[in-house]
Amino acid sequence: MSNKLKVQRLDDGLIIGYSRKDPFSPPVMVVGRKRMNDTPVIINAFEGKEAEELYKKLTTVEKKDDANG
Repeated sequence: MSNKLKVQRLDDGLIIGYSRKDPFSPPVMVVGRKRMNDTPVIINAFEGKEAEELYKKLTTVEKKDDANG
């Protein structure tokens, strides 16, 4: 019996796509995974308000005060 722990890899390549057909249609976000020498695979999809909220979280840059870290 082995006492070794199996540790998950800590690196992962994700591909995010965000699209709207027109300004009034619901947005769609797809998330894919791409590993070295592998074909990209779609692992999740979001639509509507959830897609829009995730997009904003991923693309909004928050400025940090240099004195506080």
